[in-house]
Amino acid sequence: MVAISVAVTAPVNPPSTDDSTTPLVLTHDDLWAAMVYKSRYPKEFIKEIAKARIVREDDKGITRAVVFKKEKEEDEEELLEDITYTEKMKISFHIPKTGQSVDNIISYFPSTGSPTPSLLHLTFTFEWPHPEVAAGSEAAKQLEQKYYAGASYWVPHSVAVSRKMKEEGRLG
Repeated sequence: MVAISVAVTAPVNPPSTDDSTTPLVLTHDDLWAAMVYKSRYPKEFIKEIAKARIVREDDKGITRAVVFKKEKEEDEEELLEDITYTEKMKISFHIPKTGQSVDNIISYFPSTGSPTPSLLHLTFTFEWPHPEVAAGSEAAKQLEQKYYAGASYWVPHSVAVSRKMKEEGRLG
């Protein structure tokens, strides 16, 4: 058995966006609002999701039912996903049936000064258990490459969707 773990980080704002006249600077609060929206309404962010609905909500997070697209619609299965929020810093997603876990983490690049929008970063960590795959095997290496490629798309794409949401006035 192997668990494929991948983490990818992307800058949220280019260094020149500290200028307050630049209209599309994403603040920490903007990015947090977009990530919470993503947890509730994921289809705009994640093209692999066919359907999602919230089935339970409490002060720590939500449980949503999610259907990931398959080649054949009859192969699609609704899975429950537990989502927890941690203090405007992290949203954790876990699918108990598959063991898949994802964290969306908002952080800053180290600096000697105060955090600024140009230091803001978004990191996604992923863990996909594969009990059918041997550790160190060619199949494990191929899965790691596949998941890294996906993660390398999803993080910057999530930043781009967040930026679009701000441009459209949907982040409050």
